[in-house]
Amino acid sequence: MSYLFWRATNAPPEAFKGQPLPYKDSSLISNFFLNWAGPALRLAYSRNIEANDLKDLSFGLQARTLGDKLESNYMKRVPPSLRSERYRAEENVADKPDSAYDQSLFKAIYFTIWKQWWWMNFTKLLGRE
Repeated sequence: MSYLFWRATNAPPEAFKGQPLPYKDSSLISNFFLNWAGPALRLAYSRNIEANDLKDLSFGLQARTLGDKLESNYMKRVPPSLRSERYRAEENVADKPDSAYDQSLFKAIYFTIWKQWWWMNFTKLLGRE
């Protein structure tokens, strides 16, 4: 009995070029079982994956987007006197003293990626024996 999934076939070069990563658009069940990753796993089984084979990241997963979100979350935690000009006019903070800001980079990172972090740990707990 052979499994079609594991049968190695010659995959074309640049198999997923120009296709978006379906992680954000797939359903909760598909994310849970990683059904969207099946074609990439088949490709990896048939040959080595190269940079041209990878799918394009969606806007929300790109480093520039996450970096801007992290910077914004961190600047909300910094006193207005220490902020750059770009972030001073974001909110009216005249009533809050500088001691009300904690300047915690850890909290800024957490609030940037908290959904992915909790989902990763939830699935990690489910996978334990």
